[in-house]
Amino acid sequence: MKRLSRRAGYTLIELLLAMALFSALSTGLIALLARSSEFLATGASQTETMDSIQTFAEAFGSDVATLSSRADCDTGVPDVRLFCDFANSDTDGDKKPDLTIQRLFFVRMIPNESSFETGRRSGMYVGAKDYVNGIGYDEKKAADGTLRASGGLMEVFWTALPDAGATPGVLQIWRGYRSPPGGPGSLLPMKGGRDPLATAAEKGIVDAVAVRAVARPILSGVLYFYVDFWGRHTTTWDAKMRNRDGGPFRTWDSTRGILPLGEDDIDGFYLSKKTNQQDTTSLLDSTDDTYPRKIRVTCVIEELGRNARVGYLNDDLPKESKTIPCADTRFFPATDTSRRYVKIENEWIEVGLPVNGAFPVLARAARGTQAAMHSAGAMIHHGRSFVQEYDVAAFRDTYRDELGAQTGRGGYGK
Repeated sequence: MKRLSRRAGYTLIELLLAMALFSALSTGLIALLARSSEFLATGASQTETMDSIQTFAEAFGSDVATLSSRADCDTGVPDVRLFCDFANSDTDGDKKPDLTIQRLFFVRMIPNESSFETGRRSGMYVGAKDYVNGIGYDEKKAADGTLRASGGLMEVFWTALPDAGATPGVLQIWRGYRSPPGGPGSLLPMKGGRDPLATAAEKGIVDAVAVRAVARPILSGVLYFYVDFWGRHTTTWDAKMRNRDGGPFRTWDSTRGILPLGEDDIDGFYLSKKTNQQDTTSLLDSTDDTYPRKIRVTCVIEELGRNARVGYLNDDLPKESKTIPCADTRFFPATDTSRRYVKIENEWIEVGLPVNGAFPVLARAARGTQAAMHSAGAMIHHGRSFVQEYDVAAFRDTYRDELGAQTGRGGYGK
């Protein structure tokens, strides 16, 4: 009798094992694809952040590299050629100062001016009254022949303001320019932004409305923007060091006749020769003008997308609090060995490494900010830092005065 063969097949256990195996492989593949997607997104965010920083660094570096110290072409008066101070600014439009901003002004040369249409056409006609400023249709002014001769120079203005529509504490860096320098409507102020006796016109560009009328945003997502200077006696960039002890300068007045004498004071200038508010002797004397050897710019940038280093307050943070309660501290890099800062709204706070979900506070009101109470849920920022030093080719630290320096370029000495 012929024996019937049984048809080959899979048992239930074999099917279940196969399904489990395929499920595990699918889960692993999905996880791998997700990690790859996250890696690509992170890389794109980092690239975009670095591109933004590079754009800013090139623009700022180009300005500083061509810094000039010649008198303005309107009057020949040694007006402000390099001026950096602090000003109380109305940034929210309520007619009341709500933030102290740093302002940087200087005059720079215009390399290869003839390669630009506006440069070739400026000064073509006698009586021309318009300025190149990047705002009022410069190409049309050039075509109409109404641009004034630039003299190869332009004024430049830098500052940072709160980014409209962004979370509190996030800024934009703004840059304005105008050529030729000097004359009516000059960007260069005649008095300090915090001078109690100065008029609004003398203080120059202070409030957000005025900044936005003469400048354009260069970089968004900024947490911190600060410029300091390496002077004749500077030996360290440590901001905790006093000027006379070798620390950097927070302000600069190349005329030495606008800001009053003040050491480690955002309202004064350590090398000033101004004896009183009415004294204009040094302002009108170009032989005692001074320029730093180096300018350093520090920016902290809010990283984009998933790279954003942001946490949130777990509870209210009073002014005097010595710890910062945080819902999740993983945004803060554990490998950061430099001085550590976080920003909550408009206040910078120096902190240590987090312990048990909280940051120990080393110093409130850091980086020139004011201590404030912060509500639960407020964002805690920690961005990517960018620090760059620029040599000042036009530096001048010797002049015919009581300092009596013997070395340096462009000076007089004794």
